[in-house]
Amino acid sequence: MTSQDIDQRYLITEFKQFTSFDDVKMYLLKSILHTFEKVDKVTDVFLNNCFLLLCMLKMPTFSEQKEIPNTLGFQEGVET
Repeated sequence: MTSQDIDQRYLITEFKQFTSFDDVKMYLLKSILHTFEKVDKVTDVFLNNCFLLLCMLKMPTFSEQKEIPNTLGFQEGVET
């Protein structure tokens, strides 16, 4: 099992309660602010939440997503 598998499983279990990216962003922001207020040291959870929030702020929402261009030149349905 790789760390990516663990991260994906964490995201699925942690965020399945949310219906939009905005909900997740607010949850992470509140978690980060709460950690700042209560804890005098930086924890792994705090850093993880900061990283996730930064990633999600850069991600387009579902309504903003457009078709992703095929920049690698692969053809759909063709196995290589």
